[in-house]
Amino acid sequence: YKTVEKRAKISKERLEWQRVLCKTNMGADINKRIQQALKDAGVYTGTVDGSIGKGTMSAVERYQKENDLPTGGLTIQVLEKLGVM
Repeated sequence: YKTVEKRAKISKERLEWQRVLCKTNMGADINKRIQQALKDAGVYTGTVDGSIGKGTMSAVERYQKENDLPTGGLTIQVLEKLGVM
């Protein structure tokens, strides 16, 4: 008897570029607009204070999943769908 290792390809590799809102451009005004849009969409229950924290990012991920959008951060696609940009 001997051990034989076998590799199987499960899926194709893929590289995907997404536009995101960088921290430099995330001032209190845009952050408040994001939070308010998430609140209007019914996925954010926190205060609209302009501080992007865990609650806001959880709401972003929930919004992405509910709208069949790619997850993984605050993308431009999310901002456009929310009407923020």
